Amino acid sequence: MSNNLIAVVPILDGSNWSLWSQQMKAYLMSQGLWGHCDGTIIMPDPVVTTSKDGSTNAWRLNDTKTIGTIRLQCSPAVATLIQDKTMAKETWKELSFTYGISSLASIYNELRGAQTIPNCLQGLICLNALPPRYDSVVQVLVQGSTSTMGCRHCLGAIPVQEDNTARCT
Repeated sequence: MSNNLIAVVPILDGSNWSLWSQQMKAYLMSQGLWGHCDGTIIMPDPVVTTSKDGSTNAWRLNDTKTIGTIRLQCSPAVATLIQDKTMAKETWKELSFTYGISSLASIYNELRGAQTIPNCLQGLICLNALPPRYDSVVQVLVQGSTSTMGCRHCLGAIPVQEDNTARCT
């Protein structure tokens, strides 16, 4: 089991939640354990079941296996976050809550993994970051060609506007 796990699921370091969660979910599904994370495999009611049928013990064993599988593929820093969790569902929920949102690290890794961001898109990102006082510069620049749009072109236009504004006052 663990040989397949190591080959299929990367170590969760916090920045790779999207890939890790997809791979871990698929792995747990293949082992029949995913229901412990999403809550579809619920613990049998101890009042209804008898100690002789062992269903509660079997559930606990599988839930513990699920938690162990998850912890095996977490970096030490991530593992400390979930070390006190006693049920697979709460373990997954904690990881999802913490890393499921887009962090700067995950956004950076996605951008880094992208091929190349076109120059015109880079330029538009630069323009979008400008404060409102540069709206007139933005309006002039977006009327230009996509082939000339880029961060350097955009940033080069800003000092020109500053110089013109300084002369007018």
